[in-house]
Amino acid sequence: MNLSVKRERKKQNRATDELREEVEMLEIMLSSLVDVLEEKRIVGHKEWENRIKERLSSK
Repeated sequence: MNLSVKRERKKQNRATDELREEVEMLEIMLSSLVDVLEEKRIVGHKEWENRIKERLSSK
């Protein structure tokens, strides 16, 4: 395998790993936000999930 191909693959893998970490962080942040909203009795997890499903189905 060509050295430049290996470098490119490593670069893509690194970018993929970074993107995965970003998505995981956003998931944690959103879950924490919903927890706070639920504690304040603004919106619960079930309602949050239903709203997400509605928005996804309307696309």
